[in-house]
Order: sequence, then structure tokens, then C-alpha cells
Amino acid sequence: ATLPSRQLSNISFEQEQDANSALAELDKAIRSGQIGVQCEAVVKSPRLFEKYPFPILINSAMLKIADVFHAGNNFIRLCILRVAQQSEKHLDKIFTADEFTRRIFGVIHSNDPVARAITLRTLGSVASIISEKKNVHHSIILSLDSHDAVEVEAAMFAAEKFCEKSKTFAANVCDKIGAMISGLATPTEMKLGLIPILQHMYHDTETAMKAMELCQSLLTSFPAVKFVTLTLQTMTQLTVKSLLNLQDHVIQLLTILKSDPRSSVKAVCLDNLRLLALRAAYLWTAQNLEDVAEFSFKTPSSVLKVKAVCVLNAVCGNVAVTLISLTPDTAVLKVCREFCYHPNIELASQAVQLLTNLSKFKCVPCDLTSEAVGAIQTHILLLVSSTEEQHLTFLRMILRCAVEICRSCTDISDMIVQTLTNLIGLSEENSQLHICECLAAIGSECPSALDAVSPHILASLTTAISDNFREITQVQVHMCTLLFQAGCQKPMSGPIHGQVMACIYKASPWVVYKVARQAMRYCQYQVAYDILSSLNLKAVTEQVHYWLLGLQHSCAAENKLKQVKGDNSDLVSCIADAMEMYVKSHVTLKAAGTPTNPLEFSCAYVNLRVNILQAHHLLLLSCFSLA
Repeated sequence: ATLPSRQLSNISFEQEQDANSALAELDKAIRSGQIGVQCEAVVKSPRLFEKYPFPILINSAMLKIADVFHAGNNFIRLCILRVAQQSEKHLDKIFTADEFTRRIFGVIHSNDPVARAITLRTLGSVASIISEKKNVHHSIILSLDSHDAVEVEAAMFAAEKFCEKSKTFAANVCDKIGAMISGLATPTEMKLGLIPILQHMYHDTETAMKAMELCQSLLTSFPAVKFVTLTLQTMTQLTVKSLLNLQDHVIQLLTILKSDPRSSVKAVCLDNLRLLALRAAYLWTAQNLEDVAEFSFKTPSSVLKVKAVCVLNAVCGNVAVTLISLTPDTAVLKVCREFCYHPNIELASQAVQLLTNLSKFKCVPCDLTSEAVGAIQTHILLLVSSTEEQHLTFLRMILRCAVEICRSCTDISDMIVQTLTNLIGLSEENSQLHICECLAAIGSECPSALDAVSPHILASLTTAISDNFREITQVQVHMCTLLFQAGCQKPMSGPIHGQVMACIYKASPWVVYKVARQAMRYCQYQVAYDILSSLNLKAVTEQVHYWLLGLQHSCAAENKLKQVKGDNSDLVSCIADAMEMYVKSHVTLKAAGTPTNPLEFSCAYVNLRVNILQAHHLLLLSCFSLA
């Protein structure tokens, strides 16, 4: 075996020894007979599983904990319940699930209703590994008829967990839940707790249809706000998961939206419509969109207007909207024009996003690009000077619209970029950060758009550097990135190189490293080499020093390849020099690795680069020998 594999084997052996010691300590604590020591050992188990996620350890530990659950009191059972809930992702490592279940399940026959309730919750928490245990199914259904409220509540919790995992249990318990909800003896709060269980009955069409019919009957039988909103949410979740009658449910929600006068019900309808639009926008029709748009005009509530426009955005933001034929006088377009400049900034931002989506996917048979660009520019000008966190959220939304419109129509990129660049020096620092991110996103789609504004970005960077009381932050990192982007694949001019170096001399080492990383990303290897050379002197550990030195050698190698003359007269020598630098980089990166972080990818990448250059070098030498 190679040296790294031996080191990893040693680490694995040490971890295994530590895991055995930890398991021995857990066993000792559990056998101590002292309730305090036992509880302490139990509550520490999740951290033990995170540290040593080995199936043998987790299985053994959970069996020991199950023994304590069977023999202990309710307090330690509660602790074990918390362990089961916190260790959910490790439950699949219990390979003796039958034995584990047997030890836990024995408490279900206790005369103490609290002990039975804790057992039900524990079984529900581990439902993912015991989902088809018939005896557990039977006990949960029996416990739903208990006269103890705590036990019934625990049975409802377990029923929901098992319905989610077991097709058989969902089919068996559906009628029972329907009878309990319809029964006069069932308290109102319990009925409200039972309704959400129905959303998990999506495993087969027959059970899903039965659950949907039950929900339909609840809408007419229980017209109170809580029942209607909860039932609609349950029906939507069931529809989304089972993909059953999606279009019918959309129509039903739109009908309730128009007919029900209660604002809370309307809000829930709109939230559910948005969820259905995100899940299956391809099933929406032009008439559905018209109905939502008309509602947004009629409702006096700004909150409902915003939710309605969000629904339209969910549909129109999906490529499936191209399947819908909208006319030039559609109400959806009227919504954009009506609300784009609304005093409510949230509503206006959503309307701008809707207009952008319509323009991007060309949903309407007319050109909306100029309207969308005008609205985007206006909102950027309004929001860029604000420091409120909510306004910054809306600014990010509008800037995303700017990126989308530039991606769909590159001809207007220059106009958007010019507007954003002019605002960098006038806006607050938080806004500057988002503007620079937007410019970088546009630059990745259309690199030529940044060429004309490079002097302006350089001037903003120079202003930031000249202020002695101003700290170099992520904004300046983004400005340097924009300059690298604008000059990608081209040698960087002296003034820009000088300002970037002046920036890094004032910045913290981490900020300097980020600038160097961006320079490497956009092929500005000379700048990256200079930055890494200065940064290497500040390395605090040997591994960091070798890492930076390895990157420095890689930059030197790539920079050497970029210095090849136009007639390729020095191509062979440049490739030979680059190979030498890459070999140095490979050696230093090996030295930078540690047993836990051997930098395998970095070393393999550099080694591959050496092999490629070596192949080209040999090919060129062979060609010259034949000439």
C-alpha cells in the first residue's frame, strides 16, 4: 500500500479503537443502576453517533438503550425518545430492527398511559425502519380510541409518521380517521390534529381518492375558518404528492377564492395555488391565469394582491408557460402595467418580475423588453439608496430580473450595465455588494458588456482605496473580480494591475486570498502570482505556506504559457518551463496535504496538467525532428 493509504488505515484503526472505548463507557454507564448516570449516557448518544457513525456501534448502542427503555422510568424514556428523534439519519444503521422493536414495544402493554404515550412517540420516531410491523400498526389504531388525551395525541403523532412510510397502514387507518373526524364525541382540537394525517395517504390511487373524498366532505361539514384552511392545505399536499386531479384542484381553489368572503381563506387558496403552480405549471390554462389576474384587480387587500401576483409569477416563471396562448389584451399583462409602479414596493417588485418573465418567455405576441428594462431601471434607482433590509430584499429581486432580461436579450446588456455602474459610487455599501454581484452575473453571460465600464469600476475602486479610514471588504473583492472579468484572456493593463495590488496591501489576508482566487479563475495569472507572493509571507502554518506556494507555481506555469510569441518560435521552451513549474507545484501541494486532508483532487489535477504538457512537448519535438 502507498503511504497515504497506510496513514488512512491507521486513522481508521484509531477511530475504531476509540469507538470501542466509547461503547464500553456507554455500557458501563447504562449498567450502573444510577438514574442520573444512565440519563447522562443516553443524552450523549447522538453526539457519539455523529462522531463514530459505524453501524456496529450504533446498532449495539441502540439495543442497550432499548433495554433501558424497557426497564426504566418515564423520565429516561423521554430522554430516549429525544435520542431517537435526534438520530433519525442514523436509524438505517440498526440492522437488528426486530430485536430493537421488541424491546421498545413491550412497554405498550403498560398500565401507565404516559408510558404508552412515550412508547407510541418513540415507535413513530423510528417508523422509517419498522414501517411494516403489523403489531405496531394494530397498537396505534387501538390507542386512537383511548380515553387518555395524552395517549391519543401520541397515537396521532405515530399514525402520521407511519402513514408517511407505510402504504398498508395508510390504507387501514383512513376509514378510522374519517370516523373519528365525523364522530360527535371527538373534540374539535383532536379533529384538527387528525386532518393533516390525510396528506400522507398518497401511496396508491385508491387510498388517495378515499382521502380526497373525505377532505371534500369536510369542506361542507365543517365550514369554520380553521377547518377550511387546514383541509385545503391537506388536499393540496395530497394532490402534489399523489399527482391526483391536479387541474380539478386548481379549479376548486379558484372557485373558493372567488366565492368565500373570508380573507384568511383567500390567502390560503392563493398560497396553495402557488404551490400547485410550482409543482405543475404545465397543467395551468390561460383561463386559470385570467381568473387569478382578475382577482388581483378586484380585491382591496394589498396582501392578497401580492399573493395573487406571486401565483402568476410561479406559472409564468416556468418554461411551461410557453404552452399557454395569451392574447395582447390579456389581464396578466394588465396586472404588470397596473402594479409595476404601485406604492406598495413588494407588489411593484412582484409585478416587475412578472413583466420580466413574460418578456423572457415571449408569452404575449408583442415585444415587452423595453417595458421590462424601463421598469427594472426605475426600481433600481428607487431602491439603491435605501438601507432597510426589506428594501434590499426587493433590490435583489429586481437585480435578478436584470440578469434574466440580459440573458434572454443580450442586446440590452450594455444599457443595464451602464445604469448599474453609474450607481456603484452613489449607493450604500450593502447595495454596492448586490450591484457588483449582478454585474458579475451579467458579465458571465455577456463578457463584452463590461469592457466599456471598466474605467468607471476602476475609478470606484481607486476611490475606495484612497479613503484611509475605509476597510477593504467584499465590495472591493467584487470590483476586482469585475476588472478580471472584463479583461479575461487578455493581459491586464498597468493601471488596473497597480490598483489591484494597492487594494490587497490594505486588505486582510483572507480578502487578499479571495482576490487571488478570482484572478486565477479569470486567467489573470500574473496578478494572481504577485498577490500570492505577497500573501505567502503571512502564512501562519506550514500547510498554508505550501498550499499558497503550490498555487503560486501553478500561476507561474500558466503565465509562462501565455507568454508564447505569436510565431510560436519559443513554444517548446515555454512548455518545458511550464512543466518544470507544475512539477514544483505538485511537490509543494503534496507537502501541503495532511492525513485528514491529503489534497487528492488538487494533486491529481496538477499531475494531469503535467501529463498533458509533456505529451504536447514530445509531440512538438517529434515534429521538429521530422522537419
